Amino acid sequence: MEFGGDNMNEAPDVAAIVEIFSNSARVKMVDMLMDGRAHTVNELALAAKITPQTATYHLQKMVSLNWLKMEKYGRFHYYTLIRSDVATLFETLSPVAPEKKVASLNKRLKYKKLYYCRTCYDHVAGRIGVAITDKLIENGAIALEGANFNVTQSGRMFLSSTFNLNLDELMKKKRAFCKPCLDWSERKDHVGGAVGHGILTFLLDHEYLVRGKDARALVVTDSGHDFLEQRLQLRV
Repeated sequence: MEFGGDNMNEAPDVAAIVEIFSNSARVKMVDMLMDGRAHTVNELALAAKITPQTATYHLQKMVSLNWLKMEKYGRFHYYTLIRSDVATLFETLSPVAPEKKVASLNKRLKYKKLYYCRTCYDHVAGRIGVAITDKLIENGAIALEGANFNVTQSGRMFLSSTFNLNLDELMKKKRAFCKPCLDWSERKDHVGGAVGHGILTFLLDHEYLVRGKDARALVVTDSGHDFLEQRLQLRV
């Protein structure tokens, strides 16, 4: 009996992933890219407190792993995180990582905002993201089944009417449809996948959420608080 063939590969090189996350500068850049937007080398270098030349070296390593894409506009090079599974891995590792005490008042205020509401690549995380997820479960719109959330029949109507989601179109996307993502600050799941992205897009488009000054931070507007209370009976 023959096994494999000409296209057989060796076991996945997990060490390459470990190498990326073993460097604090690379971790800081990945964290910044978790806001789902494109950033210049200078922006990422500033966040990681390294030179642009060093940042470029690190970023190219992640491009070679197909984690990032680089696009050039004029003299600027923009980098974007293109792997949702990398974002999930980053968020999953965070709860088991050693915690560091926040010393300065500015950092405390920054992390308070991140704990409250932030992006996890392209969906909503933090207290708000988990609270929305809890309400969807409580209302029977979604239910955890194995490693994924199942959108119920009543949930299809609820997600469509509340967040204007076209679930048939979302199911066609080449990514997970609706999956739990462990939230590092809340230590509970928030909704990821195409459905999670659809919810974030809706909330941003209607300015119920707006992007904050800090990378990944999201701010709930007054109209956003009204929407969450009226449509989800959620007061946060």
